[in-house]
Amino acid sequence: MLRDNEILTGVVRLSYANIWEPKAPMNGGKPVYSASLIISKDDDKTIGAIKSKIKALLQDPKVIQKLGGPSKAHSKGLRIPLRDGDEDRPQDEAYANSLFINCKAQETNLPKIFDRRGNEILDKAEVFSGCYVRAILQFYGYNHSGNFGIGVGLVAIQKWRDGEALGGVSVSASDFDDGFSDGSADDTAADDELQLASLGLVDVVGANLGLGADDHGIEITQGLAQLIRLVELLHHLVAHVAQLRHRGLVHTVSNQNTHDTSPL
Repeated sequence: MLRDNEILTGVVRLSYANIWEPKAPMNGGKPVYSASLIISKDDDKTIGAIKSKIKALLQDPKVIQKLGGPSKAHSKGLRIPLRDGDEDRPQDEAYANSLFINCKAQETNLPKIFDRRGNEILDKAEVFSGCYVRAILQFYGYNHSGNFGIGVGLVAIQKWRDGEALGGVSVSASDFDDGFSDGSADDTAADDELQLASLGLVDVVGANLGLGADDHGIEITQGLAQLIRLVELLHHLVAHVAQLRHRGLVHTVSNQNTHDTSPL
């Protein structure tokens, strides 16, 4: 099941996909995996889930404390991850009539990437900027270097279908400037559940993408592959039996015809 601060999106478009190799943020810091998810403004379910999660976090005492108190949690300086593509990226057609959300994962937390059948994708060419995916996202509060707000962790991706590849226009440093935890001394154990460093995705990814927990997901994936092979084998067996029956029927008819045409 999803954790309290997680959601599973509807089908969104993947952009600025840095999901295979961690890269250092433009404003410095440790390498991270990152992506921008383009959400159609017609996708009321996904947008509603994101807004609901943000609202819930801003009412959570722990998050309010993390942000610096009630005044910060309700100030104009609060950074909200859900942004309007028509306003923030007017020159990019891919973001037209869409909202978008930037998300990332620590270098040590490679996002899980699956196909629609629940098989893990290892081919980097399969998931790219422009394709359509569903994603598990985790929301958390942050307060770092004068910036504070709600950040988004990328837990897992499920490729849904191909799409036209998008270009590589650079994003600005501020797009991912959310005080992402880098293991510094001011990160306490109590903050872990609010920081992306504690995503721990292992127990929830498989279950929410049709698999099991991390180890169980591997077992289920292997079991699924075996089941597919078994079905294929059964298919071949049925085809073989049908072929044998057909040969037997032809042989019988041939004998019958020979009998019918033999001299009296």
